[in-house]
Amino acid sequence: MNKFYTKHHEVDTMNRIMRNVCFFWAISMVFMYSPEVFSVPAAPIIGELRQPDGSVIKSITKGDEWLNWTETTVGFTIAKGSDGYWYYVKGYQGLNPVLTPVPANQPPPPSVENGIKPVLSAPIQNTQPALLSGNPPENVPTGNFSGKVLFILTSFSNQSGSTTEAQWADFVTNKLGAFYNAASYGKVNLSPAAETSGTANNGVVGWVNVGYNHPNTGQSTGTANQQLAKNAILAADPYVNFAAFDTNHDGYVDSTELAVVVIVAGYEMSYGGSSAYTPNVWGHQWCIWAVTPPVVDGVTVGDCNNSGGYAQFGEIHQSSSTNGHMATLGIMAHELGHLIFGFPDLYDTDYSSSGIGAFCLMSGGSWGQASSDSWQGQTPVLPSAWIRYKWGWVSGLEGNGTVSVTAAGTTSSGNTSVYRTSSSSPNEYFLVENRQPIGYDRGLEGQLGTGFGGVVIFHIDDSMTSNTNDAHRWVDLEEADGTLMGTGRGSKTDLWYLGNATTFNDASNPNSKLYSGASSGVNINQISASAQTMSVAFGADSQSYALTLSKTGTGTGTVSGGGNYAAGATVNLTATPDAGSTFAGWSPSPCAASFTMPASNLTCTATFTLTQTNLPDLIVTTVTSPTTGVAGGSIDISVTLKNQGAQAAGAFRVVFYLSTDSTITTSDIDTGWGCPFDSLAAGASTGCGGPITLPANVAAGTYYFGAYADNANAVAESNETNNGLAATHTITIASSGTTYTLTLAKAGTGTGTVSGGG
Repeated sequence: MNKFYTKHHEVDTMNRIMRNVCFFWAISMVFMYSPEVFSVPAAPIIGELRQPDGSVIKSITKGDEWLNWTETTVGFTIAKGSDGYWYYVKGYQGLNPVLTPVPANQPPPPSVENGIKPVLSAPIQNTQPALLSGNPPENVPTGNFSGKVLFILTSFSNQSGSTTEAQWADFVTNKLGAFYNAASYGKVNLSPAAETSGTANNGVVGWVNVGYNHPNTGQSTGTANQQLAKNAILAADPYVNFAAFDTNHDGYVDSTELAVVVIVAGYEMSYGGSSAYTPNVWGHQWCIWAVTPPVVDGVTVGDCNNSGGYAQFGEIHQSSSTNGHMATLGIMAHELGHLIFGFPDLYDTDYSSSGIGAFCLMSGGSWGQASSDSWQGQTPVLPSAWIRYKWGWVSGLEGNGTVSVTAAGTTSSGNTSVYRTSSSSPNEYFLVENRQPIGYDRGLEGQLGTGFGGVVIFHIDDSMTSNTNDAHRWVDLEEADGTLMGTGRGSKTDLWYLGNATTFNDASNPNSKLYSGASSGVNINQISASAQTMSVAFGADSQSYALTLSKTGTGTGTVSGGGNYAAGATVNLTATPDAGSTFAGWSPSPCAASFTMPASNLTCTATFTLTQTNLPDLIVTTVTSPTTGVAGGSIDISVTLKNQGAQAAGAFRVVFYLSTDSTITTSDIDTGWGCPFDSLAAGASTGCGGPITLPANVAAGTYYFGAYADNANAVAESNETNNGLAATHTITIASSGTTYTLTLAKAGTGTGTVSGGG
């Protein structure tokens, strides 16, 4: 035989309903048939949770007011046990998280999966006015609108406000008002309500003290929040003539007449979730019904009549010692979208996905952050094309021929920022818009990074009423890269532009088919390079694209079918192998014998394989190895191999590998040992064996030891796929032990001898 070549608790909380999951059962029964409360999704920020022993866990809260939970940064769900420690969650029984005995500051147990989340068995039902055939609800403003906004700064016996009236007055005029004016292209004007508190007529009353302790409702929004809103309105009454806002004289102040916003001294729980500072509330929009609505100046304020209600937010966003700051604009723009305009949520409220991600204020875009911002939510993303179209802020012209699409964030007219293309179904259509880092769409930089830009295509089905069905959404983003967004919030390649994807039709991925699978008849193509104004063609694609053919492999043959094709055309290719060769197939996708031409130039490669029988064929016939070993230690092995081909093999090498499965390939762990051979005659067998040293850095575990003949492909063989073989049993490798020095010493007033050091 040749000598070797040299080395080249289980803790169960069944009796406890976690507050960071959802309501207690009794409360959810009461609220099941109540008017819907809308809340903002949790901010996608990393917070810190501290164990009683001082260990710190990096965490992120997922969900919204009604369905939320806490995960580690790598996606394992955790919850707090009755002893104050956070543990990994292995599942839920009803509303109760079942905890493992492993604290969340340690590695997760192997049996626990990530992505575990609770499910609401009895979701709160919506009895508010619904969208009619996909149109905005009755009694909400569309098109041109002027409205008044009142902020009531509310403090408590144990919690004072830390921000000023002037700061919130700036919010009303220069932040909230500016956002909606820009989003509507000048059609919406929100201005401060008349009041006499502090600086008169800046739209801010307070701080007013309601005379009791902060209710600290956190994620358990309920009657206490309605009572708080009522008390804030009553406390503001001396400074506001509420009757003056009842412009339709029906005895109720609607949100379209006066949008009432309660700023709660303390903190906001949607920013940081379980790690948010307390006392806190979770920002939401609701109406007062569980307590008697307040009647002030002879009119009812904040109740559920028509489009009445209120919005409520925590004053400060803070989840760590270094990130405390005044509440940002996004959460307020989102909830006032509900309160004033009746916008629906477009995130996935069952959290099986992110809905349309960061591409809309009413989805994850409420936490938009420009690259120059310090905090999430400073630059909320614009409402999506569907909202701007349905609420009459843009024309939504039918796409016909080649059009120019202006970036949504520009201040110019909205007539060219959204185009519609109808389908063969009355409820389904597609909307096209251009999203660039301009204006409030700079908030997308926090998710997409700088330098993003391109066309966004939305698939709309106005027969739907939510985005919870991942396979059939109300408003769905057609990701240009063909990769579903899932639970992420979007990427640059979700946008359509020259260099990424430029054609959207029945044959593209994604395609323009209806949800039924039938053709929609929609064809969007010739999308230009990313720019503030982009060109898009609607209708049949007249442009042709080059199809080039090439060949590869050990064999030979001829190919045909190349040329110029229009996108969507059927291409038929032929590949004919020469004698002694076989045709193995076309690559890459979508290349095939028959396929649909994409809207881009393409090269298709035919692989031919040599099938001559008068070639060598090297195989490993046996491998022996021990069942145990130590990293860096020596083991004895042996292998035999054979040339079962018709010709002698030239020089080659057999190399030894460790594999986690029984299939030995050159991608496995190379031990650094092997045997060189100068030649091997046809039909002959040979072998090698002896001691080898296992790699010192190999991880402890169970492996297959194996050998691979001709690892460098030095010999052309009749079969190149049969060169590896593993031993019939596994080898368990232990990590090498570490040696420490034990030194002996003597002390004391006496004398003596010691031994045993080493």
